[in-house]
Amino acid sequence: MIPLTRRPEVAPDPEPEPAELPTDDLTKTLPVELLSAIFHISRDIDPARLIDAPKNSSEQAICRGSRINAELSPSWRLRGWFAVTHVCARWRTLALARPTLWAIVYLNLGPSWVDTFIARSDPVPFIFLTEARKGQFSYSGAPGGLDIIQAVIDSSQRTFDKVLSEHASRLLQLDINDSLLTSDILGLRPIEALPKKIFQRLPALQTLVLHGYDMSIESQPWESFDVPCLQKLILSGIKSFPWEMPSLAGLSCLVVKGSIGARGNNFQWSRLRDALSRISELEQLHLELMPISIYDEITKDKVTLPRLRRLGLRDQAHCLKFLLRIIDAPALRGMDISQCVAFGGTDTPHFDQILSASLMYLPSESLTDLSIAIGHRRTSMRVCQSTLDVGLIYLSQSDGYDHIGQEALVRGLDATEPYKPLLSLDDSLPASNSYVLNLSVTGAIRVPLPLSGVNTLRFDGILSAQEIHDAFHTMLSVKHIRVYSHASLPGMFSALAITTPTMLFPALESIAFAYGDAASRQWISSGSVEGFESSPHLELCNLVRARATSGRPFRCLYFPRSESVISAFEAYASEAGQKCPDVVELIKEDQVK
Repeated sequence: MIPLTRRPEVAPDPEPEPAELPTDDLTKTLPVELLSAIFHISRDIDPARLIDAPKNSSEQAICRGSRINAELSPSWRLRGWFAVTHVCARWRTLALARPTLWAIVYLNLGPSWVDTFIARSDPVPFIFLTEARKGQFSYSGAPGGLDIIQAVIDSSQRTFDKVLSEHASRLLQLDINDSLLTSDILGLRPIEALPKKIFQRLPALQTLVLHGYDMSIESQPWESFDVPCLQKLILSGIKSFPWEMPSLAGLSCLVVKGSIGARGNNFQWSRLRDALSRISELEQLHLELMPISIYDEITKDKVTLPRLRRLGLRDQAHCLKFLLRIIDAPALRGMDISQCVAFGGTDTPHFDQILSASLMYLPSESLTDLSIAIGHRRTSMRVCQSTLDVGLIYLSQSDGYDHIGQEALVRGLDATEPYKPLLSLDDSLPASNSYVLNLSVTGAIRVPLPLSGVNTLRFDGILSAQEIHDAFHTMLSVKHIRVYSHASLPGMFSALAITTPTMLFPALESIAFAYGDAASRQWISSGSVEGFESSPHLELCNLVRARATSGRPFRCLYFPRSESVISAFEAYASEAGQKCPDVVELIKEDQVK
């Protein structure tokens, strides 16, 4: 038997010294103006919303339970930017003292939070959005689920009527969606008429947004709809509308988006055309999927819009041609023209024709910066007068958008805010006299681009040397080329090496590789393009030959990380047993010029 022995006592480890806490607490030291700006940015990127978060889940409520209306669901919790009010007393005091911070109110927050937001935004006018958010009417089959959905609908109806009854004088923007007060799960159709409460005097209302593919609202009591300050009207899929309404005369922005079902129904283009002629203050116009018949296209009458500065058209090719022909806008400065894919078939190429029609509004010799992306079925471009207007080319799925490059000039429109990047509807753009054209049409470039004033070309697409020469040889003022995909280089370099009496880009000064993986690209063969092997090594050799042959002192710039490009190229040349010091020296010299 082993005798029990007392374990020797070990001195405890000395307690670690407390780490020094930062002397500056940013929650207390950030200036009020900066904090306020941060709060507003947070609101825009993380809007308040309800989520299904059971009490036992990781999504614990950070708001008082009394704020959640029981008839919505006991498990729903509010999330979003408003969490800044729970960081510290200073932040909460600041947030509550900013009425404009609370001036965007979503109906689906529930009765209690709707009342809270409206009260905290007092006395400033507020935006009331009734769009249904994803998952609002989800049904998992649990017992009582349908009753909860019906309770949500009933609660929404009561809340909407209450807001319109008690706060009509403060409504700045009203957004109504036809799926708001109903649910397909319950077998109910979307609302076919607007709620009666909106037909009253709304003295502060500046923006009215109506989304509804089954709404036929012309016969409703519009004579009671008194909106003396209405400036922006957005209609999406509405079957009919009272275009003779007097309050439309003061509109500065009009958006009318049709639908597939709109063609041939009560929505008549002739009435909209007559209404446009009466809106003398209109500065922004966006028309999409217009119900234009062959009988409408016969007319030669012009629609004169003397103050129109931005025009957006998104439709099939024949409608685009018709609208570009009849609209008379002498003050026009910005255009978004996009061809949608024809329903039930494919549209024939129309790029050259629609480009020519668009340039009737803009002086082509004043356009100095061209971004162009050429895909398999579509050519897209953005051409502008000022470098301040240089930007990406935005397309939607309805345009037949196909990805051109991993880091191409083209970007898809955000599904949640499909109109935000459009030039014709971008309220953040300052009013200026600069000309901008966004154009996206099916088909290739078949005639030389009539853009003689362009000095910077941003290019993404796979074209042969001859195709590049045919498309761009009239652009004699180009000084800088930015290539946005690796696959675009062989054709471009070969085109520059062609020696003809009409030399391509005679004023060229620089070529830049404007894609992020230029430095990390594997220096191996990447296939055959135009009958020759394509690799970064051969592309650089083509560039050297082009510079030597043409005698033009243009530069070749690599960014980012030019050192990585040089090291990778030297390693490749060494492994291949090739000596090309002229190319290496060329790269090095170009980086220091």
